Amino acid sequence: MSPRLLGLIVGCLTGLVLAAPCSGEGGIPADALAWWRLAPPDFDASEQGPGRAANSDAARQALLATLRAAVSSGLLGSETPAQIGEGLLAAAEIGPRGHTLCLLDLEAARRVDGTGMVPDLLQMVLAIDGPGDHSRYVRTIEAIALKGAASKGLEDSAQARQRVIDLPGGRRGVGLRFESWPEWRQLSWHSGEDGFVIGLGPESLERWYTAGDDGDAPRWGTHRDARAEMTTNRRDHVFLEAYCDLDGLRTRFPSAFAYGRTPRLLKSLGLTGSRSLMVHGVLTRVAGDRRVMAWFIATVEREGGAIESFRLGERNWNEERTGLPMPAATFGFCARANWRTAFELGLKLHEATIPDSHLPRFRDRLARWRERHQAHLDELLDGLDPYMALADYPRPPIPAPGLCTVYARADDGMSTARLRALMTEVLRAFSGAVGRDDAGVWSLRVDPAGIIRIPAWGVLQGPGERAMVVGGWGPPVVNTNERWFEQLRTDALVPSADP
Repeated sequence: MSPRLLGLIVGCLTGLVLAAPCSGEGGIPADALAWWRLAPPDFDASEQGPGRAANSDAARQALLATLRAAVSSGLLGSETPAQIGEGLLAAAEIGPRGHTLCLLDLEAARRVDGTGMVPDLLQMVLAIDGPGDHSRYVRTIEAIALKGAASKGLEDSAQARQRVIDLPGGRRGVGLRFESWPEWRQLSWHSGEDGFVIGLGPESLERWYTAGDDGDAPRWGTHRDARAEMTTNRRDHVFLEAYCDLDGLRTRFPSAFAYGRTPRLLKSLGLTGSRSLMVHGVLTRVAGDRRVMAWFIATVEREGGAIESFRLGERNWNEERTGLPMPAATFGFCARANWRTAFELGLKLHEATIPDSHLPRFRDRLARWRERHQAHLDELLDGLDPYMALADYPRPPIPAPGLCTVYARADDGMSTARLRALMTEVLRAFSGAVGRDDAGVWSLRVDPAGIIRIPAWGVLQGPGERAMVVGGWGPPVVNTNERWFEQLRTDALVPSADP
């Protein structure tokens, strides 16, 4: 498989929320520019095993309250940390519900300085499945769009205008817009028996609720045909689909593809000139077990229309390669991993997000860092077995995409002490952003106040002879697995309950 496309699929590992098969694209118009569809969990929480207590509704509501307060107050700042906080808040709010995020239409250009995006037209919808009390979603909209904006000095909330809007099928919704907002930034939402739908941009909900009326075939049909050839096992179920019409985006936002970050990002992923792509998440039930294995397929439409398919992940947990029995989790994931290639790809992807004007400074700092630490980095990466595993053990506080645990076992000859020393040296230059607690767990400080510290990782003595790097959504990931490894060394039993 192409190392560049590995980055694309790994990015979609953020969809690793245990889920039922996708039930369809719902109201996605056939000409939608991009969309993501994730189905909800269907497993009885009483049988989820370790971590189910951490995944309780009480814990999720407490986390929601904390995130709302942080976003509303402006404690997270006004740029990337605030966006991460808002993203976590949205993910926590959606929780276990199935949802679809869809970019219906876009017309935009770069700013005068050649960066960012100035939309002339934007239509986007987030549809959350299921009936129930949707009032908490309105509170989250208020935290992000009203109080959050006001705390950053972006808007005057007193100027917000709210109105009732009529929608297709006899539905009624609510529209919201500040006087100072451009038309494309108008918000609207509808609460109904089939779920809660939020629209960004004028007439986005109207278009969503009339999707399919024209009878056109969806553009992603050829991608699904290619996937079907790789999912012939009756135990295979699709739980995630994500589609992007690159040609459509080139037409509607041409300056983004002419220069700057987008061409560099596509080049890093090996997608220059490609017309469209789609990522498919597949679950394969473990025989005689409620647990499943997750794996992924990427289908890329190249120039000329040919579809190229790539796969990442295995249908079975590989205990020999991971050095671990499958944890008492709801899903697992195993795949080969060239850690040096993955690290260099990660750097390229990060560089592709940096504005052109900031690139010289970034590259100079990177070169100086390599001069000091490349030898330690090489020894660290070469000292890891080229294999990786993921699982949701322990269960995260919220069933949000990406919150899981990553396991990477060291090669023979790489001691736990040496691996820790190498990790310390490699991270020494980032002491302002990366901290290490008294238990030896590293974490990344996302915001200036240190409210959000994610991910967290540590170097542990594995259950066998080898060391292991374990990381995930927070320090409990490292601490819980350290206790599990100790138990495995002691009595070779998988834990039956979370400590």
